[in-house]
Amino acid sequence: VKVRKMEEEKEWREYYGVYLSSLERWGERATSRYSWKLFEILKDTPGVELWCAEYDRKIVAGAVVVYDRHRAIYWHGASLSEYLHLRPVNLLMFSLIMDARKRGKLYFDFNPSGGHEGVLRFKRSFYPHELPSGIIRREPWWRRFLKG
Repeated sequence: VKVRKMEEEKEWREYYGVYLSSLERWGERATSRYSWKLFEILKDTPGVELWCAEYDRKIVAGAVVVYDRHRAIYWHGASLSEYLHLRPVNLLMFSLIMDARKRGKLYFDFNPSGGHEGVLRFKRSFYPHELPSGIIRREPWWRRFLKG
C-alpha cells in the first residue's frame, strides 16, 4: 500500500467511485451524501487536497483534507471494504499526520465523527486530544422570521 497526494481530475473521480462504494456499504447509516459537483469544486479549491492509499495502482482509500494556517483538517474519507484487511486507512491517517508535521501545522484535526461509533473508535485509536466542537447551522432570515 502506497499513499500519495492526488493531482488529476481522473484520480478525484476514482476516489468519488470509492466514496459511492462506501455509501452502498453504509446504507441508511450514511449521514450525508455528496454529489460529484462538490468534489469537482473542492479539487480546484486552494487549501484542499485529496490523499489516497493505493494498492496495485488502484485507489483503495482516500481522505479530503482542508488546510488552514495552523491545522490539517480531515474532512471526508472513504474506502473499499475488500481492501480493509490491508489497513490502508491507518497508513493514510499516519501519512497525513506526518505530512501535517512536515508542513509545520500545529494540529491534525480528525473532525467530529457524525455520531458513528465505528468512526469514533477508529479516530480514538490514534490517541488524539479530544476537544469539544460546536455545530454551526445557518438558516435564511425568512425561515427564522416564519418560525417567529
